Amino acid sequence: MQRRDFIKISAITGATAALDGCGQPDVQLIRFIPEEELTPGVATWKPSICTLCPVGCGTLVKVMEGDAEVIRNGQLGLIKMGLAKKIEGNPNHPTSQGKLCPRGQAMLQVTYHPDRIKSPLKRTGPRGSGQFQEISWDEAINELVSQLRALQESRQELALRFLSRPLRDQRHDLIELLFSLFRNPGALVEFEPFEEAALCHADVYSFGYGRMPTFNLANSDYVVAFGADFLGT
Repeated sequence: MQRRDFIKISAITGATAALDGCGQPDVQLIRFIPEEELTPGVATWKPSICTLCPVGCGTLVKVMEGDAEVIRNGQLGLIKMGLAKKIEGNPNHPTSQGKLCPRGQAMLQVTYHPDRIKSPLKRTGPRGSGQFQEISWDEAINELVSQLRALQESRQELALRFLSRPLRDQRHDLIELLFSLFRNPGALVEFEPFEEAALCHADVYSFGYGRMPTFNLANSDYVVAFGADFLGT
């Protein structure tokens, strides 16, 4: 088959499929641009950092004034506030240089997705049953404080453990300060699901420094990869 004939047949087939889909009442077209994107107004682009992976790519968040639903004193109401509408890569960021992966592009779902966790959840059924009820932040904090106070009163502070991924800077210091008050400096247990300590330890013996090797692509003439996303994982 000639390339020109293949293109003609492909075009006719695609047009037929599109017309056939329009004739079926159960097939609905989905708008690519939601109506809220057409809200008139002046957009402000605010720089930020993506936190969905350790890379920390630079972002620009499109913010426009809009109506937001809020609950105050148990009553639902509307207020005017700046709402994030779109996230793009920041070309001035030294690491990402304007690039942003699909996960970063979809980061707004963390704030607006209807199935997101909106408030603290308290388990109401047996462990593993998946039965929870929403409680307020005040109730959650009071529940946590009461459990910690019970450990202190029964002198079981050493039974307390705080599981977390490796923490840095002020968050790490804050957690350590909290558990120093419980006389339990070993309560903080840091773990990493994809721990590479063994490889770092091997590099100490091989190269004299304990860190993961990096690809020197700038000085590579030819790179061959067999079934591995070596830049991502």
